[in-house]
Amino acid sequence: MVEDTATTDQLSGDVRLPLGSSEGLDNDGQRPKSAVDGQSKRTGNLYLSVIVGVKMLVLVELESRLVYFLLGLGCLFFGGLKDLRLRGENMAQLGWVAGPAAMICFSFLAYYTSRFLLNRPGKNTDTGKKNSYMDVVESNLGRRHAIVCFVVQYLNLLVVASKYTQEAAFRMMDLIWYACHHGKRTCRVYQKPYNIAAGVIQIFFSQIPDFDQLGWLSSLSVVTFITFSAIGLGLSIGRVTENEKFEGRTGGMSLGNVTRAQKMRGIFKAFGDIALAYDFFSVLIDIEDTIESPQPDVANQIMKKATKFSLVATTFVYLVYGGLEYAAFGENVAHSLFWNPYWLLDIRSLAMLINYVGAYQIFSQPMFAMVEKFIGGAVTNCEFATKDIEIPIPCFTFKTNLLRLVCRSGFVITTTVMSMFLPVYNGSLQLVDGIAFWFLGIYFPLEMYKKEKQKYSGKWLCAQIVIIGVLILTIASVAAKFVDTFIYIDGSSDPLMPNYDS
Repeated sequence: MVEDTATTDQLSGDVRLPLGSSEGLDNDGQRPKSAVDGQSKRTGNLYLSVIVGVKMLVLVELESRLVYFLLGLGCLFFGGLKDLRLRGENMAQLGWVAGPAAMICFSFLAYYTSRFLLNRPGKNTDTGKKNSYMDVVESNLGRRHAIVCFVVQYLNLLVVASKYTQEAAFRMMDLIWYACHHGKRTCRVYQKPYNIAAGVIQIFFSQIPDFDQLGWLSSLSVVTFITFSAIGLGLSIGRVTENEKFEGRTGGMSLGNVTRAQKMRGIFKAFGDIALAYDFFSVLIDIEDTIESPQPDVANQIMKKATKFSLVATTFVYLVYGGLEYAAFGENVAHSLFWNPYWLLDIRSLAMLINYVGAYQIFSQPMFAMVEKFIGGAVTNCEFATKDIEIPIPCFTFKTNLLRLVCRSGFVITTTVMSMFLPVYNGSLQLVDGIAFWFLGIYFPLEMYKKEKQKYSGKWLCAQIVIIGVLILTIASVAAKFVDTFIYIDGSSDPLMPNYDS
């Protein structure tokens, strides 16, 4: 049985898990042509604006009609699904002043860097072909930067997908653990079978061809997001009412409960977690390309508005959710547990499970598109890449092709295996997360912005200061997380051996 001091990242093997512990190609390999402009037709709606934490509806006037655009902000680590509960822990480390200030500052930073990125044309803008983040970087910064972007972006997507699989497995374990525990006896739940179950689910949903056809999944995620966030808010409000006071301190953790070194590590980790909560840049360009409009400028303006509204809503939810958690539990928010009512906790875990499944599919689409574009271009006339096959499933027939089936299943299997052993190499993953956020969210957008400004001008210098400042903060955050991963409370430095009760 894992001790209460063990974190989610340290869990592997058999774990007792308490609450909160954690479009296709035609035969010549081209996209279908539009009857209006002869260019590649973008058939999607902005169903999939994945950014970070909240879902909302935005009404936009487009082509003389109202179109509903559903904005999906992922919650992991999700993340994407960034776990909202983590915001309470961030508040506990930073306190009532620095915590909200950090969330607001990073939301403004994410807004401006996303606008800088959306203002830059990609190399396929004039041809009507699909753009990617790497196309935009290559068009504006050159081939060398594009290679770096390629490595960082897709490595980060692989890591994020493995973490989503792990979190989905944890939510399944929550359901089993609640069913057997009920406050009466200790239960042991083995993690790896649930990682495999989560992988099987993702293999099925990964056969959805493109962003354009994920609208229903994003719609479902709206319902589940509202469900589990409302439950969490309700439970926190109930605890505050019960305590008849607000917990927490202005300056965060008190030195009486932690050492000075632990407090500094906690502060840097909190800043890093808040920054990563706004890490949506790897899929931003792909989502913009799904907006149905013959004029790219229209799609671009819609995407900018969507990003702004989404960031405002997300930051609001983070502030309210994190603030209520902190007010309810104070410095003990990291170890806070709700045990009752069990049926409500089951609903919350199921809603979070569905949300993690949807976030995995949305974040994995750029990886799927990249691999299938590369292989499909090499075997254009091969039935392996073009012929559809039917897979019989009770009540309906499921269509896919061998290329999609093999490539996507292989990716899911890889991320599933990775999810089983996340504690072993968690420090390396923290490094990947930090590097990806800095390159994709800060460095590339601001370097594009600097190219338009006179060197050493005020705006140029401001952009350079932000680049260097966030880099320093990222390094400090990664270092703090690395230390906490490999040095446990009892002084052990072996990541393969989590602590157990006797």
